[in-house]
Amino acid sequence: MLLCYCFLLFGLATNQVWTDTVNRSPFREGIEYRYEWEASIESESGVNNQVVTSTWLRGQLYVISKVEDSKWRSLLKIKNISLAIQHGDKGDSTTAPPGNTFIELTELNEQLSKPFHLLYSGSKVGAAAFLDDKEPLWSTNFKRSISSILQVDLSGINNRIYTDHELSLYGKCSVNYYSSPLPDNQYRVTKYRDLDSCPEKLGRWRTFIDMPSCSGGEHQTIAGLTSTTRYVVAPNRGYPELLKIESSSVVWLDPFGAGKSSMKSKTNLTMHLEKTRRSSESLSPSKLLFKDQLKFVFQRENDKRVDLKAAQNLMLHPESLIYGQENLRRRTQLDLINAVEFLSAESYTSEQRISLDVLPLSSVSYQLGSLDYINAKALYKELAIAPKNEKLHTARNLFLDLILHSGSNVGVILIRDLILEGQLDVWTAARLVAYAGVYVKEPSEKLLLEFLQILDAKILGEGDQLSVFKNAAILAVASLIGKTCSDSPSSCRSVKIEEWQQKYYKIVAASSSSFAERALYVHALQNIGYGSVLDLILEMATKRVALDDESANDLRVYIIKGLNPYKKQAKVLNIILRVLRDVKDSFRVRIAAAQVILDEFVSAEMLEQMRQLLSDEKNSQVRNYVISAIKTIANSRNPCNSLLREQAKQLVNSLVGENMSESSSSAEYAYDFLDSASLFGSQLNLRTISSEFDDLPGYVAGKVLYFVKGVTVQPFSFTVRMSGMRKYITNLSSSTLQKEDLVMSRISATMDDFNFAPRRELGVSSLDVVFKLHGTIVMFYNFDKNFLASALASATNLEFLHDLSFNIQRYATTGALLYTQPNGLGLPVSFVFSAPILISLKGSISKTKQSGTVGRHLNFNLYGEIYGDHGILTHFTPLNLTQGVIRNRKAIFNVPLNLEVSVDPKKMQTDVTIVNPKATNAIEISSFARTILTLRPSETSYEKVRRACPQCLPVVVILKKGSNLKTVFNCDGERSVGKQIQTVIEALNPVTMNYRGNAAGWAYLSFLRLQHHMFIQPEGRHCGYRGRIFRSNYLPVKELFCRFKMKSNMSDDAEVSWQSGKMSAKIELNWKGETVASDRKGELDLTYEYRSAGSRNNVNVRAFVVRSPLLNITKDFMICLKADSVFQPTPADIIDISGYNQPPVAQGSIEYVMGDVSSSSQCPTDQFRFKMGIKASAGHWVMQRRNEANIWPYKECDIEKKSQNWAPGIVPQTEACYHTALDFTTLSNYNFEFRFAAVPFQLEKMMGKMGDLISLSLLPYWKTEPNSNTDQVGQSKEVGRIQVNVTFLPDKMDDGGQMVNLHWATNNVIERYEYVNLPFGNFLLPSTSIPRTTRIAYEGDVFPSCLVTSQYIRTLDKVKFNNSFSPCYTLITSDCGSNPLFGVFVRRTAGLYPLATKVQVGGHTIEIMPDESGRRKQFTVRANDVEMDVTNDSFTLPEGRDKFYVLKVRYQAPIYVISSPGAGLLIHYSGSHVAVFPTWFHKNQHCGLCGNFDGETDREWISPQGCPVNNATVLVASYTLGQTCYPNQEKIACPETTS
Repeated sequence: MLLCYCFLLFGLATNQVWTDTVNRSPFREGIEYRYEWEASIESESGVNNQVVTSTWLRGQLYVISKVEDSKWRSLLKIKNISLAIQHGDKGDSTTAPPGNTFIELTELNEQLSKPFHLLYSGSKVGAAAFLDDKEPLWSTNFKRSISSILQVDLSGINNRIYTDHELSLYGKCSVNYYSSPLPDNQYRVTKYRDLDSCPEKLGRWRTFIDMPSCSGGEHQTIAGLTSTTRYVVAPNRGYPELLKIESSSVVWLDPFGAGKSSMKSKTNLTMHLEKTRRSSESLSPSKLLFKDQLKFVFQRENDKRVDLKAAQNLMLHPESLIYGQENLRRRTQLDLINAVEFLSAESYTSEQRISLDVLPLSSVSYQLGSLDYINAKALYKELAIAPKNEKLHTARNLFLDLILHSGSNVGVILIRDLILEGQLDVWTAARLVAYAGVYVKEPSEKLLLEFLQILDAKILGEGDQLSVFKNAAILAVASLIGKTCSDSPSSCRSVKIEEWQQKYYKIVAASSSSFAERALYVHALQNIGYGSVLDLILEMATKRVALDDESANDLRVYIIKGLNPYKKQAKVLNIILRVLRDVKDSFRVRIAAAQVILDEFVSAEMLEQMRQLLSDEKNSQVRNYVISAIKTIANSRNPCNSLLREQAKQLVNSLVGENMSESSSSAEYAYDFLDSASLFGSQLNLRTISSEFDDLPGYVAGKVLYFVKGVTVQPFSFTVRMSGMRKYITNLSSSTLQKEDLVMSRISATMDDFNFAPRRELGVSSLDVVFKLHGTIVMFYNFDKNFLASALASATNLEFLHDLSFNIQRYATTGALLYTQPNGLGLPVSFVFSAPILISLKGSISKTKQSGTVGRHLNFNLYGEIYGDHGILTHFTPLNLTQGVIRNRKAIFNVPLNLEVSVDPKKMQTDVTIVNPKATNAIEISSFARTILTLRPSETSYEKVRRACPQCLPVVVILKKGSNLKTVFNCDGERSVGKQIQTVIEALNPVTMNYRGNAAGWAYLSFLRLQHHMFIQPEGRHCGYRGRIFRSNYLPVKELFCRFKMKSNMSDDAEVSWQSGKMSAKIELNWKGETVASDRKGELDLTYEYRSAGSRNNVNVRAFVVRSPLLNITKDFMICLKADSVFQPTPADIIDISGYNQPPVAQGSIEYVMGDVSSSSQCPTDQFRFKMGIKASAGHWVMQRRNEANIWPYKECDIEKKSQNWAPGIVPQTEACYHTALDFTTLSNYNFEFRFAAVPFQLEKMMGKMGDLISLSLLPYWKTEPNSNTDQVGQSKEVGRIQVNVTFLPDKMDDGGQMVNLHWATNNVIERYEYVNLPFGNFLLPSTSIPRTTRIAYEGDVFPSCLVTSQYIRTLDKVKFNNSFSPCYTLITSDCGSNPLFGVFVRRTAGLYPLATKVQVGGHTIEIMPDESGRRKQFTVRANDVEMDVTNDSFTLPEGRDKFYVLKVRYQAPIYVISSPGAGLLIHYSGSHVAVFPTWFHKNQHCGLCGNFDGETDREWISPQGCPVNNATVLVASYTLGQTCYPNQEKIACPETTS
């Protein structure tokens, strides 16, 4: 009992001891604590756990405490620090290195031995102070990490599990505690920091490229982090002494969503209490500035610089360490020469080129960034010493690109001096100057002032060359001003950014400046930042101008697009919304406002604004753009839009039932390439904004985005603006009306009667190109009409494709990111990502010397290298030593092309010769990867690292079994050969990328996909593949020759060529092999003849292949095919079905013969032969439908025929009559007869099985007949003659399926299947009279048209309204303006035909008038007031210009066809109707009763003066010539403000 009582007292005493202890400092007052500590920093790869890099530190920590002003203050000193390094096998580094390998370093002891102070609040640190303000950040950060470890909360020690908040390197974060008792009244306490609870992400992005922040939060942490500390605590005289501390942290890299991280950076710290003793040392100074935080510090408050040089040096490949500038220059020169060697594809094998041991250009760029000016200039002179030496010339070009990409100020000044000294040609100077403002990492006012001299540079060049250079210089200077002075204006004393902003604004606002100059300075102003002139810019953006003033509106578009960085400001957003909602403003300006809102930094409020806009918006272009942009957000995986994706989807779903206008091309498209298991991806965004004609958008804009978790990187973007390009494109694609061929007085005098509203002409064509690189506008240029005209002439004469040589290399950094966060010891750990790319184009284009031909010889080699590096690196700042794990990936592509093309215009013959490359220069795409451990000392620490680790290599390549690359495909990442091939095919498949656009767009999208497949490999495995095409034993062709001949007897006269024609083509192929035995030859002849306007057709095809033993073709072989068809009746523009006595019919036949031959001109006769005859007719039911006319469309067409709109005998040109003619002439009954001879046994057997299979599948529809000779199903049949009849019935199934009757006979054995239900119902059956292309064009509304009758008009925008004409001519359509091109007029007549028409093109007039006596069906045709007879022949105005028809009229019963190809005008006239068919180039340029052709239906009735009309009679009056029929008072006059 006494013993139990003693134990109880002891337990109570112990609890009382801990209760008194938990709220006290871990250090007693007046006692010196000495701790022995040891720390390690390890970098390892998950690929091979036996490889690691580690840096070890050891020393002593002394702690003395004292109570001052009721606060517990501790003085801490770190002493006797030594260091050891290990690099290689992990087995040697699991424990600390032997003591004799540790070395003492002055740099460590000098800084870490400086004392620091802590204030304790209980057992937790409440504040810290450092004595020396100039102490390096690495030292204070290390001490902060020690401070965060020297605290432990014991308040819940008896609860075993509890939570608290503590100061740490990551801020004040939540900490989870776990405690357990130990013997001797000790406790083990473990704490885990909950880093997700920290108030902010401490990681920092350091990069010079454009990297917009995501709205709604900071960047996500890209690397994972854990931190754990274990304590052994014991009470000592009422204080919780820390006997032992073990702290560890792990930073792991997982950018691609791998299940097991492949890269880690670990820290460990062990500290044990070695000795305590009394101390009388004072804690001086007495007054210190304590800060209540231990957060990691990246840079001091007054230091605005970002250490990017270190960041770039982390993205390394192995190279030798350099001592001194001169040696660095020499080494870099050698590296450049070696790099040039690899650009010659035939100099090295494929395995050598793909090798990752070759120094990449990115490393050369980093080396150049360390050169001083003297050595950089000397290196340039050494490379430029022999301009005609191709190797040195290429090395010089690479040097200029790489030194700029390094971001060094030396490179910028060197480029400036080379330009001022005249050592660079104008194009090279322009390109380099453009980049100068992009890659500068440490801008300064001194650099800016020196670079300003580039604006006054005198450089040799002319015209456009000088303009391009000038533009590049202005934009580069603006960019440098913005980078230097916008963030910290106080750093610029001489350069006042406000003055530059005012200077640029004055040029933009000056109406006397040209559009090109004003637009240039808008972009320069965007590089600087609107800043002090923002309010003036907003005023320009909101100032509405005339809708037809294209230049002014385009300038506003550029101004508005520059508001993107400011749209978070309330006043800016309100103005942008005001422009967007202004329905009277230009739709292109409004779309630009929508683009700014929906492009970047989109918020939920902005989407709600778009919802409100769409509830009232009527303009189809604006509406379509907003909807498509919201769809892009809804479907995009851009992390910056992730929070808005659901809201955007809801908005899209609310618009599901909306029909988008097909005539509007304003849209935004996004193509994502994001691996499902990855947080790394990219996106290509394309935006189009329609112009005044939808075929040619006014703007095409695009940008490329890269995603790395929560970060969006925009390497580049572009904008192409087109203005007034209609006449230029028309000139490019067809003949155009020329001023010298026209007399404008006639049409001008006629149109003056209408007093049109003033309108600017579209005659000034221009093209703008804007290119933005890493957020900086590097190029803006306006190509005016003179440039376009010369380019067109050059293209016409092929002047741009002769005697050219290419030796072009371009290097670009498409991505370079560095994300840094502290590890457990306060040292920076960085995730790196870089993706530089090199493109090299070498070759020539030369003329061939064959008489009478136009020929070119093209010899090119396109070579490219793409690098992808990502890794995790720890920077041991005291020694400027970097250690870590890097994943290197390299991809190359090589495309040789040796091609000769020769064209003989007289013979209509084209020869093409292609040389197949050798194996040493294959067409190739290759990828390879490896993982390395790197240990990179600096110049100053190299000797110290050698002392600490004499055997350490700079780089250790982690080997893995089976990682060697083989000839074709190899990958040890569990990807088979077939999977690799499938990956490449999928990357190139346009269908899977929602492909829209041209070949260039497809190529770039494919490049993005391939780039992802090359670079993104889960778990960091070694994975590579190779695809090669070259001359080999399996493909022995060394040269491929192709000759294409074409002959035609088609008349130049369209009427004659419409009726009949004949054309033939011949293709000769010749494969030249390594030997004569491997040569191959072949011919293909094709002849096509048509008569009676295409109602009779004949096709002959002959294919001949010369014997080739290697392909198992032992004899010459030939295939002959002959086909003909007959349609009745002859197709006509107006189809009158009343004259048919029986349903329309058509017939045709195909003959096929193949086999061995002895002559290349004689088809075989005793080999396999096949003949098919076809006879088709419309169904018998069409006659009944025509006669009864009691269903649509027959009934409605019959009513229209009997109306006063259409004269007797004229078929109405209406939708109902079109569908009537289509239904009546559609072939629905088909009879096929097949005959075979000399059928091979295998083919006969296959056809028999196929027949049995079809019979079995149709068994439910089988119809038996009495006394029939039908064989049993499945019985064997002799294949010799087969007859098949298929009838498509007019009745449909309930589900819309098509029903057919199917009869067939094999050698007179008949099988019948009735009412067979086909699972699909939309059969586009042919018509005897309406071609399929015509159907597609008509039903798809491909050709715009306006239909005018005596009682109604259907406008170009498909609006129909009733109307009546007067005896005076009324304008129905014209491209109105002060200098109109054409005009079409109609008036009422009194005879059998109600309408007359007059067409004017330029100074020429065609007028057709019906007889007005009421007794004769005759027409009078007058051409320029002279009566003409066009009954049997056409008439053309004017004559004298070869093959150029200004205005032409012909008669094709029962209509007259008036056409003007140059003006893009076609008119049909029958006396009862006038149909006008303009081209889409006339979009939004019309006036008259046919409307303005703008795609909108709410502004059809517009008077000549430009104001709306609400009465058809008044509208007709306003467009009627003279005052005879309508006096002026009946014609509407607009208020002055309207026009």
